[in-house]
Amino acid sequence: MLVIGGNEPSTIKQHPILEWNHERFKEYLSRDDTRLMVIGYSFRDEHINRAISEAVDHGTVRLFIINPLGVDVLDTRRRCPS
Repeated sequence: MLVIGGNEPSTIKQHPILEWNHERFKEYLSRDDTRLMVIGYSFRDEHINRAISEAVDHGTVRLFIINPLGVDVLDTRRRCPS
């Protein structure tokens, strides 16, 4: 199942499998010494960004970003409108 468009958190809550997957994603990010490689992700999904950001802030995840913009992909001022 793929969720496209706006209001993803609302859609996720409507489908148990999506909610389960999102909870597992957050759970895995919270484990000690986790490494997350992000390839080609635009960082436009706030619910995903929040999960990643919380793990980075807690020091449980090392984040590797593969993107032509490098870490500048995180700069919201450089993002194109959706």
